[in-house]
Amino acid sequence: MSEKMVKLTINDKAVEVPAGTSVFAAAAMAGIEIPHYCYHPDLSVAGVCRMCMVEIEKNPRLQISCNTPATEGMVVKTKTDKVKETVKNVLELHLINHPLDCPICDKAGECKLQDFYSGYGLYESRMDYEKVHKPKVQDIGTIMLDSERCILCSRCVRFTSEVTKTNELGIFNRGDRAVLGTVDNKPLKNDYTGNLADICPVGALTAKDFRFKQRVWFLDKTKTVCTLCAHGCNTVVSRNPQTQKLFRVEPRRNPEINKSWICDRGRWDFHYVHDENRVPEPKRFVDGKWTEQTWHGAFQTLGEEITTEPTSMLVALSAQMTNEEMTDAVNTLSSLGVKDFTWVVDESVVSDSKPFDGILKHRDLTPNARGFEMVMKSLNISWMGTAQAVEKLKSKRFTRLLVMGLEGYEMPGLANLLLAAPAETKVALHATSQTAFLEKCDWILPNVSAFEKSGTLINAQGMSQKLKASVPKQFLSRDGQQVAWGLLQKSDRKPLSAR
Repeated sequence: MSEKMVKLTINDKAVEVPAGTSVFAAAAMAGIEIPHYCYHPDLSVAGVCRMCMVEIEKNPRLQISCNTPATEGMVVKTKTDKVKETVKNVLELHLINHPLDCPICDKAGECKLQDFYSGYGLYESRMDYEKVHKPKVQDIGTIMLDSERCILCSRCVRFTSEVTKTNELGIFNRGDRAVLGTVDNKPLKNDYTGNLADICPVGALTAKDFRFKQRVWFLDKTKTVCTLCAHGCNTVVSRNPQTQKLFRVEPRRNPEINKSWICDRGRWDFHYVHDENRVPEPKRFVDGKWTEQTWHGAFQTLGEEITTEPTSMLVALSAQMTNEEMTDAVNTLSSLGVKDFTWVVDESVVSDSKPFDGILKHRDLTPNARGFEMVMKSLNISWMGTAQAVEKLKSKRFTRLLVMGLEGYEMPGLANLLLAAPAETKVALHATSQTAFLEKCDWILPNVSAFEKSGTLINAQGMSQKLKASVPKQFLSRDGQQVAWGLLQKSDRKPLSAR
């Protein structure tokens, strides 16, 4: 049965939308901006900011567009003098007790008070008496609360009530004494607190991790996806193009995957990219100590091992690799005679296709287990599960274990393989960060992070998504495709024909 549609006119523009669509949403579909503070596409309608006023033909009063359904033949105006004057007056009410914190506020450059004042205000202030003061700089966990800046739009209250269902936030008292706060002054207690800073239209809620770190107009943004679990939330990564340093990760709205949210782990666990534990160059454990090596030396040594005894090598591909990295690695190493492949993942949770918390978080902390299965099937390559790989390692079937594509500090499934490898089996790890696992290795090769490479990933729901590099490769790191090429050539030098 086809969906019933209604036709209306907004600012002399014909619009057709599904029945039940609000006037605000209809205008958005038509590319018409209506100023607003409390409305959010993934939260219930509150209608408290009164900014989204529109004029509707045959209706004597202005109406809030967020809670007015579009009807057949409706004629809507959003730019009449009556609407503009009302919006300006409402904006003046929102700003009447607002502090002049713009020079020191982290929301500067993204603040809807600034944006809408420029577009719909520009009035001369009539405020010639003392403003109402409220608590400032309140630590409520991962977020700092400034009640003076709050315009009581209730977005954050609805978020903790409807999305996380933890109900930590509320609006207390009435009139100009009304303040936003946490229940019993306790800190926030959910795994999605960073979203509060995103949905706050002003500078009342700011994230500690980003607070006073960088002005937003100095940042470049890259649209990509989160790689810290199997859900594949859509994100926007911000970096300073002069320093090439990452500063924040924010959600990018995708109604089918993550709506407008990401978890705190996906938001703040990017600092390993620049920390002191990154593997800067290839290293080899020789005579009881780690020595710096070149990629050329690593490719010569490991490439010769593969050529000499390809059937004595087990290659373990991390489910943190992209489809393109996996495809190149498997094709290249198979051409050299390698026949044994496995994956690095927690197999006990790979089959879970839904978030365990009912929101976004998956127990599978890798982004591309589905991609690994698809790649191996498309290449018609047989591979072994973790249990079989562990059994063969314990039986001393392999003289070399090559693990490729490890990122960060959480490497699900790796411990099982390393603990099963006997002392006679040499281990080479391709990883971003130095961890306790290095004790089992004789080679450590610097890997790129998810923020330094591009490719495709397949999430737990089987959806293919694009990963896009946000910063250049750090130090001497190489991705899986470059490592596979080097092992094939036994050299880090490009042939003349490829230069």
